[in-house]
Amino acid sequence: MMTEPPKSEGSEEICPICNKPKSRHTPEEILTCSKKIREFQDAKEGESGN
Repeated sequence: MMTEPPKSEGSEEICPICNKPKSRHTPEEILTCSKKIREFQDAKEGESGN
């Protein structure tokens, strides 16, 4: 189970993939990180589905 990333100042969300604030992502980073998150979730669902 993935744990929640630590919250930095205020309610700024930290990306669990690259540990950068999500508001500072470039469009390319958003794409890359979201793909990695999706792949990770798909792999976990495949394991628990057996």
